[in-house]
Amino acid sequence: MKTEKEKLQEKLNQIEENERLALQEINYPEICKKYLGKCFKVRNNYSCPEKASDYWFLYLKVTEIKKEDIYQTSNGVSATYSGYSFQTDKYKNVNVRKENGYIHYLGEEITQNEFDEAWNKMINRVNSIKG
Repeated sequence: MKTEKEKLQEKLNQIEENERLALQEINYPEICKKYLGKCFKVRNNYSCPEKASDYWFLYLKVTEIKKEDIYQTSNGVSATYSGYSFQTDKYKNVNVRKENGYIHYLGEEITQNEFDEAWNKMINRVNSIKG
C-alpha cells in the first residue's frame, strides 16, 4: 500500500510531466520556424589567438529538432538540435561532421547562399588536395 507521500509524489510527477509536454507543444512550432533548416556561423579558433588571421568560421546547419528536444532553462525555453558543420581552420585543415548541440550556441544566422558559398569553397579546397 502506498503512503500518502508516495501518492502525492506520483501526482506531482504527473503534473511536471504534463507541464513539460505542454511546454514542448506550445514552443515547438516557434523554435522550428526560427532554427530548423537555417544556417549559422560562429567564429572559431585554437584558444588565445593573437591576430585576426587566427580566427575562422565554423558553419552549421540545423537539420532536425524534435519536440522532446525542447526544454525549460532558467533563462527561458531552449532546445537541442541535430545537423552538420564544417570549417577550414587557419592551417587550411578541413573538418566536416555531424552535429548535436544547443540552439543557444548556434551563433549568427546567415543565408543559405552564404552557407553554400562557404561549402563550395571548402569543397574546392578538398578537391585541390587530390591533385
